[in-house]
Amino acid sequence: WNQAPDVTANGVDVLAQYLGATKVFVGDDFLWQGGTDPIKKITIYGSGLNDLIVPATFTLSINADNPVGTGGVSWSRPGAAIWSATLAPSAYAITPTAAQTFWDPVTKTALGTDRQQIKLDFNVNVAGLVQGKTYWLLAQATPLEPAAMFGWTSRGDGQAKDAAVYAVNATVGSPRAVFKVLEYPGRSSPMDLAFSLEVPEPGTALL
Repeated sequence: WNQAPDVTANGVDVLAQYLGATKVFVGDDFLWQGGTDPIKKITIYGSGLNDLIVPATFTLSINADNPVGTGGVSWSRPGAAIWSATLAPSAYAITPTAAQTFWDPVTKTALGTDRQQIKLDFNVNVAGLVQGKTYWLLAQATPLEPAAMFGWTSRGDGQAKDAAVYAVNATVGSPRAVFKVLEYPGRSSPMDLAFSLEVPEPGTALL
């Protein structure tokens, strides 16, 4: 599964981190097409506010899907957590982009801009997903420097499935999280986020 990042000035970086008293995490859904293979690598694309890039740990979660209409809610959203972990990236790469908006979905304000995109790879082992079912990837960063902020970058090639969501002051994977739809600043257009999921190469031994 691959949702490529937006590298143009239309791209938005959405605050997704533990920030003092405010805990913001965001997520997007995907249709599992990897058969019985496990996910071996998760890649997330993001940016640092005003291009301040520092080490961080990330809490990642794969969740079941609550479809539209579940609980009387008119948008789909994450359900129970199937897998979660807190870890540092195994690799990263930085590339330049056009100036992009760094967006706080909670206060609906632009916090600044950035011109560098970070590609973050995480080595994982997520097994047991069912072919053809919808799941969610959730993420929340904890930068190791208090002044730093991490934003998850919007997708650059159109909407894949349902809109991405965010939740405030809840733990990743929490059943009590109240999810709201992510929309682009200044317009009521739903947003998707940039990430990819990889399975083992054919012939690779599963450890």
